[in-house]
Formats: sequence, C-alpha cells, structure tokens
Amino acid sequence: MKRYANFYDLTYLFDYNNQSYRDFETLPREYSEEYHNKVNEYLKNKAFKDGDIVFIGHTYETRQEYGFYPIKDHKMLSSIFDTGDFLEIPGVYYKKAVEAMNNFWDEFAGDPDLVYDDNIKELKEKGMWSIEKDIAANTIQNKFRKSRGYAEWKYNPERLNSEGYFNDLSFGKTKRLSLKTINKLIKLIN
Repeated sequence: MKRYANFYDLTYLFDYNNQSYRDFETLPREYSEEYHNKVNEYLKNKAFKDGDIVFIGHTYETRQEYGFYPIKDHKMLSSIFDTGDFLEIPGVYYKKAVEAMNNFWDEFAGDPDLVYDDNIKELKEKGMWSIEKDIAANTIQNKFRKSRGYAEWKYNPERLNSEGYFNDLSFGKTKRLSLKTINKLIKLIN
C-alpha cells in the first residue's frame, strides 16, 4: 500500500530536571541515553509506521539537524543527516514529511532549508518523493496501452524531468513519444 511518511516532533517527551527541550535547545549528554530509551519505549506503544521521521534533538549543540531519526519496526535508526539517507521502503514517499520537516526547522532554527534541493532530487530520482507522480505514470501507461494498443511500456523514474514529464520515453524499439504527446496524455488523466 502506498502512503506518505509522516513527521513528528517528539521533543515534548523531553523532561530533564523539570525543563523542556526548548529550554536547552540541545540534548544534554548525561540525559541522552535515558531520553533515547524513553522515546523508543514511546514508539513501541504508538501507531508509528516504518519510514516515519521523528525529531528528538541531538547532543551536538550546533548540529541539531542530526536529531531527525527514521522509524523502522517501532525503533529509531541512525540520524538521517548523520547517514545522509532516507529509508528506502517500497510504497513510502517523503514529500509531505520533508515539507513538514522544513517548516518545523524554519520555526525552530530560522532556516527553511533543512532538506536541500539535492536531497529532494535524489528522492525523486529514486522514486521516493510523490505518490501522485507514481500514480500519474501508471495511469498514463494504462491509458496508452488501451488507447494505442502497444504491448510494452518502458518506464524509468529517472526519465522524469523537473516538471514531471518524460524526457525520453520509448515504446518497443522504434516508437518515441514527443513531449507534446506526453502532455496530451497527462491532460487525459487530470
């Protein structure tokens, strides 16, 4: 089943000497292990799904972006910005989570660019960005097969340009569609 990953700010679970995470704006090293255990215990009892992303903060004072963790099997894995990768889980897309993370980061740190264009480009290239593009590509594929009767559709996500249209789409060995024809097909499904 296809779905968007969600983003959650879990810093409300932070309670160190009756102070909140916002009081510190960093994770005290002496509280780190206890806090991680508390968050992982919380994740076990809630409806988080694989690929969801949580923010809990980090002990590195000037690198709070390392405080974003992906969830798998109701546990936090290594920080996204420590490893540099989002989880590749079939049917999980990150557009909405990334938008929420950027909005959160803008409010928290005054910087709207937590997840950079290069990261987003990589998610798009891997087919992990948007359900709509995936659905649109499949719908175009089915409409083309039905309307023109071609037996083979060769679709590769890396052939999508920045507007979501196919750059070099070939059918079988000899047929090619122009961008104009692709645009007409896209209008059919909208």
